[in-house]
Amino acid sequence: MIHAQWLASAGKHPSWIGFSLDEQCAAFHIDEHAIRLSIEAGEPTDFQRPKNAIFRNVHQDRRILRGESVGETQAGYEFDAALLSSRIAKSLRGQTDEVIDSETSFVQPQLFVLAEDGSSKTLTRLSVGRSDFARSPWGRIQNIHQALLGRMNGAVIPVGSVFSFNDALVGASGWKNALVIVNGKDLVNEPGGGICQVSTTVYRSVLLAGLPVTQRKSHSLYVTYYKEFGVGIDATVYFGKQDLQVVNNTPGDVVMLTRIEGTEAIVELYGLPDGRSVDMQGPFFAQTAPEDLLINGRKPRTTEIIWTHAVTYADGRTEDNVIVSQYNSLPRSLHLEYPVSRGIAELEGTYTAQKLELPEMVVLGTEL
Repeated sequence: MIHAQWLASAGKHPSWIGFSLDEQCAAFHIDEHAIRLSIEAGEPTDFQRPKNAIFRNVHQDRRILRGESVGETQAGYEFDAALLSSRIAKSLRGQTDEVIDSETSFVQPQLFVLAEDGSSKTLTRLSVGRSDFARSPWGRIQNIHQALLGRMNGAVIPVGSVFSFNDALVGASGWKNALVIVNGKDLVNEPGGGICQVSTTVYRSVLLAGLPVTQRKSHSLYVTYYKEFGVGIDATVYFGKQDLQVVNNTPGDVVMLTRIEGTEAIVELYGLPDGRSVDMQGPFFAQTAPEDLLINGRKPRTTEIIWTHAVTYADGRTEDNVIVSQYNSLPRSLHLEYPVSRGIAELEGTYTAQKLELPEMVVLGTEL
């Protein structure tokens, strides 16, 4: 268990000290209620708490539904504030000299969707997809910003419907020139180059949410922009020729929120959890693939990157898929960087050789 230490003293938190006065004496005491209010307000400040946002003004925007979010979202750790404040109060009163351990739980942020009739519903973050566009030229960066923040952010995928990435782009203009792949092998400067960075990020989020993908194609050329957060997990789009299409088979509408952090493109999907879970294994190469990993009865080729994708539903059903990305060629040493499966941790950016555990907050109390 990983421990995050917090030194909680009355000296550092004078608001925890109460004062009482009667006809006979004046006295100071530890105020448990004040401690709880302090914790609920964000103490300890360096312990990341979840943040929720509001989603409103859903409207028809050409071919898709779109709304706007208010506030930031952030996953974080929660704990029992009442129990923790009680233990801290006892420690500060000198009723115990034991170190206080408080178990935490990691929770996803929520999105509170407001309707015009005043009703509301709560959606939970289902997944987060990431990609890194570091070292992109100016025009490519501008196109990424417009597609990600201007066209994907706030997109609503109604329950039972098919989401088309290209449909969400309808209405955008002012695309800058940047490199695109033409005829499967040529790099040409065209308006909109770099949009595939966004479709790739959307695709990664969709996979982690366990939504069915009905149309997707990998790039014909291996592109280093898509190596981080899921090498081989990319999706090319080209208006009128190639699209990324996804089915919302969850119990309710799915909302897409996007943002940029540094040079990372981030796509979050919010919806109603239905008990499904997702497992992904990979990347696999011809040199590293398990013996029983076959594509239509054959072994992987040296120009392919393979992932397995399994969605298990609450009723026990499992849908197994093999994601095959076929390129014209791959760097010869690429497979050496991935000797073992990194799985979902690679897409989430949390891959490590050691197992990650939830932190446990340790409170060191100091008597008044």
